[in-house]
Amino acid sequence: MNRLPPVVCTTIVRTAHKSENHGGIFLVDLETGRYSQIVDWTDESIDWAGRGGDRGLRGMATYKGELWVAASRALHVFNQDFEVVRSYTNSFLKGIHEIYRDENKLLITSTAYDCIVEFDMDAEEFGDVHWLSRRGEDDDDAYIQYQILSSNSKLLDEMDDTLHINNISIHGDYMLAGASRVGALLVLNKGQIFPFGKIPVVTHNAQPFQGGVVYTLAEKGSLNIDEISGKSRYAFDLIRYPEQNLLHGNLKREFAHQGFARGLCMLDEDILVTGSSPATLSVYSLSQNKCLKTINMTMDVRQATHSIVPWPP
Repeated sequence: MNRLPPVVCTTIVRTAHKSENHGGIFLVDLETGRYSQIVDWTDESIDWAGRGGDRGLRGMATYKGELWVAASRALHVFNQDFEVVRSYTNSFLKGIHEIYRDENKLLITSTAYDCIVEFDMDAEEFGDVHWLSRRGEDDDDAYIQYQILSSNSKLLDEMDDTLHINNISIHGDYMLAGASRVGALLVLNKGQIFPFGKIPVVTHNAQPFQGGVVYTLAEKGSLNIDEISGKSRYAFDLIRYPEQNLLHGNLKREFAHQGFARGLCMLDEDILVTGSSPATLSVYSLSQNKCLKTINMTMDVRQATHSIVPWPP
C-alpha cells in the first residue's frame, strides 16, 4: 500500500452525563496523522444508565456514497457533509455494536437482545431477526438456541443479553457472529448454528481472516490473529500511555480505562487498523510484524473507539 487512506472512526464517551457530548465521529488521515471531530453526538433522549448505556455512536457501513452509522437504538444515515439525512429504528434494536453491509442488506448486531437484525437499504425495510440465546441452567447443559423471527414478532420480552453478540460478517453463504461470552465464532445458516475456530472470551470484532480468526481482546488491549485451533499467529499489545497524561485517569477500571480494544478495519491482507482507549488508532503491518504508527485524538480515557471504515467510500 503506497499511501494509507483516511478513515472515519466512531467513539463512545463512557460515564458522560446528560447535556454532555457522549461520542461522535472523527475523520483521521492515517498517512499524515491529522484528524478532526466532524460529528459531536449530544442526543439527550438516550438511556444514561451504566458506563456505556445508549451513549455514543457505534458500527458503520458505507452505501451509495452515504455513511450509515448506528447509535444504540437507531440507524442514522449521513451525507458526505456529515449531516443526518435519514434515520430508522425498530423495537428489536438496543445496544447496537457493529453493523455489516452485504450488497444492499445491512446486518445489525442488537447486543442487548442477543440478535442480528436485517435491513434492506434500498427498500428501507427491516427484515428477519436472527435470535441467538443461551439456554440451560449451568455450563454442563448449556447450549445456544437459534430462531429466525420476523421484525414484527412479539417475543421481545423474552430477549436479553446472554451472549453479548458484538460483530457480524458474511463469508460465502454463511453469516458469522462474534460474541464476547462464546469461545468460538458462531456460524449461522438457514436456522442452523455451529462453531468455527477457537477464540478467548471477551473479544470484539471477531471474524474469519486468512484461514484463521482475527479479533481484538477488549480488556487485555490487544489485536490478535489465531489459527482455527486457537494457536496464536499474531498478537499485538496496543499502546499504553503514562498514567499522569490521562484525563479522567482516576476513574474505576470498570467504568473506563486505557487500552480497551475495540474497532477493526482490514485495509488489505497486510495492513490492519484497530482502536483503543483513549481514542487511539493503531496501524499494523503483518508482513513487517509491527505497529507502523499510532494516532491519538484525545487523552480522555472515557473516550472509547468503536468502528473504523475508510472514507470517502
